[in-house]
Amino acid sequence: MRIIKNLTKKKYLLLVLFVSLICVNIAIVTVPIFFFFFTTSNDFDTCLDTGFCKSGIEINTEYGKVKIDKQNCLKYKWKWYEKDNACYLNGK
Repeated sequence: MRIIKNLTKKKYLLLVLFVSLICVNIAIVTVPIFFFFFTTSNDFDTCLDTGFCKSGIEINTEYGKVKIDKQNCLKYKWKWYEKDNACYLNGK
């Protein structure tokens, strides 16, 4: 506290500005990193959690190991979503 009392108003404002700029720079660097990690979902986990599986994933099912694609989705009477290129395993 003694250091802050000894600073003039101008120096204090410069210090606040400097600290603020450091915080902004940290935010500029970290926000894109967190955005990348939290928006790129793990398709395999989503498939296991919800039954909504993107094409190309290979999973173990009651029929054995099945690679998710349109042909297998329709073969096992699951619901195929052409728009998302995905299969809903619970959609019988």
